[in-house]
Amino acid sequence: MRKEFTRTLRYLLPYKRLLAGAFVCMFLFALFNTLSLSALRPLINKGIEEGNLFLLKLLCIAIIVLYALKGLAYYGQRVFMAKAGEKAVMDIRNELFQHIQFLPLEFFTRKKTGHLIARITSDVGMMKDILTVLFSDIIREPLAIAGIIILLFKIHWGMALVSLTVFVLAVYPIRKFGEKIKRISKSRQKRRANVFSVIQESISGIQVIKAFSRERERAEKFRKEQEHAYRLTMKIVRTRALSQPAMEFLGAIFFALLLWWGGNLVIHKKLDPGGFFNFIFALGALYRPVRLVNQANARIQEALAGSVRVFEILDQYPRLKEPEDAIELPPFQKEIKYVNVSFAYEKEKVLENINLTIKKGEKLAIVGPSGVGKTTLVNLLPRFYDPTSGHIEIDGLDIRKVTLKSLREQIGLVAQETFLFHDTVRNNIAFGKPDASEEEIIQAAKAAFAHDFIMKLPQGYDTIIGERGTKLSGGEKQRIAIARAILKNPPILILDEATASLDSESEYLVEKALEKLMEERTVLVIAHRLSTVRNADRIIYLKEGKILEEGTHEELLKKNGEYARLYRLQVGEKEEVTSLSSEK
Repeated sequence: MRKEFTRTLRYLLPYKRLLAGAFVCMFLFALFNTLSLSALRPLINKGIEEGNLFLLKLLCIAIIVLYALKGLAYYGQRVFMAKAGEKAVMDIRNELFQHIQFLPLEFFTRKKTGHLIARITSDVGMMKDILTVLFSDIIREPLAIAGIIILLFKIHWGMALVSLTVFVLAVYPIRKFGEKIKRISKSRQKRRANVFSVIQESISGIQVIKAFSRERERAEKFRKEQEHAYRLTMKIVRTRALSQPAMEFLGAIFFALLLWWGGNLVIHKKLDPGGFFNFIFALGALYRPVRLVNQANARIQEALAGSVRVFEILDQYPRLKEPEDAIELPPFQKEIKYVNVSFAYEKEKVLENINLTIKKGEKLAIVGPSGVGKTTLVNLLPRFYDPTSGHIEIDGLDIRKVTLKSLREQIGLVAQETFLFHDTVRNNIAFGKPDASEEEIIQAAKAAFAHDFIMKLPQGYDTIIGERGTKLSGGEKQRIAIARAILKNPPILILDEATASLDSESEYLVEKALEKLMEERTVLVIAHRLSTVRNADRIIYLKEGKILEEGTHEELLKKNGEYARLYRLQVGEKEEVTSLSSEK
């Protein structure tokens, strides 16, 4: 945990001036605290016992002034540290969010969305205790403790030495309580992440939940996760609650013994009454900073559990890296080549020795059973993943040697599951080209056959379409996505099951929009319904990660192979296959 602790503190380094201000205020707090306690001895011995009213009045005023200055120092330290801590937390959260954005897609297949939300919100929030409580209590209070100890030794070194020894011994149980809280906190954060995950899944999948009448079951799952988190929280509460009275009880025993010892010293004239009263009062004042250090230690142990989970994500570096000498990809001119490309998810082989050339302007359809690697094949082109072996070239350039930005700027994607942001129609269409003019946005929408339905929305292009576009139908969402691709105007286009989940009317409109989108572009089309790819320039049939068949629709039907069999099952054109076979 020491590594995470030190690493967290580094986020405070950019705010040295605020830290310096906080340190000055902490020092002044300890100084004024010690001086206010030091005034008690002369107040009793000189002011009260000797009846010096002027000195009594002067010392009372001094105590008031010192406490006011102490309060101002405390205020300044809290404000300086809060400002530095909040800024550091904001930096950590920004860094974590940005880092997650650049992690490869395979990372998101392994992690639940709710868990990632918990890391960014709850875990980073806990780290604030390291950045603020540390300086507020772990540094300020020991300074106050040091001032009080100096005062105690000045009054009576014997009692001070014994008192200090007892406080040192008290560190051991404090440490044990802290270690226990740290262990429980780590488990609790995992449970809280599960709670976030259930919330995220239940809100995102509310339609499915309602369709299957599973509301009560989801509520029960949420209740159970909450219950687990609650139990762990109560363990922390009980540990904290036990630590304070346990330390107070031990302190009370020691205090009683100290009273007996000090009282004897006063009776035998070895210590003046003012000194004894001052010692007892100062020792009582020592309890508060020690208690705060104990509590701060517990809170920091909790916060360290959060920091471990945050750094676990930050230490996962993207596998897809640009070389230092990466170049800009020139505008696409000739061809795309897959050269001996293989790919595996961990140990599961998905693609094997793919060799494929796609000419500029060609419409290539990729078909085959589910799970044979169709989507993986096209996802390698924009480098969502890198091949396990082999490479991909665009106009003879290995795409790993060009910048990701210049590569992806030349590729458009329209997927089966359209993702739209909780924003206006205009901003969703212009997502790939934020500086697009109003005229360009409208022209793109018209080309996608989306303009008419957009104008019927309550605020037209300024209508907020809801999270993931929930206010739109499937066909409308898909046409917005197509308009987005048209506006981006990429020379290479990937269509991944773009019409798979639409009704006939929506499919007709979307296909018209896609025809417009595909004009004068190089297109890679994935489709389960073979009737949608019969007009492609070329079709490849994938099976078990390999290209099994290749050709035009008519050529593949004549072969009477896997493609023909699948087509016959889907479309029922057995006669066509038979007649073509006889011609062969």
